[in-house]
Amino acid sequence: MDSMIKKVTGALKNKFSGIRNYKVLVVLGFVGMMLILLPELFVDKENNAAPDISSYQSSDYAEYTERQVEKILSQIEGVGKVNVMLTVEGTEEYIYALESKESVSSDSESSNSQIEQKYIFEQKDGDKNALVKTIINPTISGVVVVCEGGGDSVVREKVFEAVSVSLNVPVNRICVAQSGK
Repeated sequence: MDSMIKKVTGALKNKFSGIRNYKVLVVLGFVGMMLILLPELFVDKENNAAPDISSYQSSDYAEYTERQVEKILSQIEGVGKVNVMLTVEGTEEYIYALESKESVSSDSESSNSQIEQKYIFEQKDGDKNALVKTIINPTISGVVVVCEGGGDSVVREKVFEAVSVSLNVPVNRICVAQSGK
């Protein structure tokens, strides 16, 4: 490394032998390179990176929904302490906003139409990301509810109805059981 620096400084000294302050030029060159490379060292790559949608876990959606359903069910008289487990199919799907341009060209015999679509991007905190138009959540395919009042038929019916209505899941895909004390 030391010999390489000597070679570079020697080559620069020969090139700029007419200039008395070649050392100043060398130092300025190194300072310029450091200024170019310095921001790369301090950039927080984890926060600057665009989110990787392919790494999304459907369990995030399921866990959030489970907590919401538990919160609602615990307010029903007779249910008591409750635990909910959801089964989901698929993952969250993102639909991105598109800008469409249609160009029509015609001659005496025919006309052609071409549609060009581009994603719309938004700037946020220095990041450029595609604009999300819609998020489609995974489909809930089954629900298990374990609660203290699960042995009472009136409570069970209330739980079946609340879960079916709140999650739009058919009753045959819901299981309500009494928790072991």
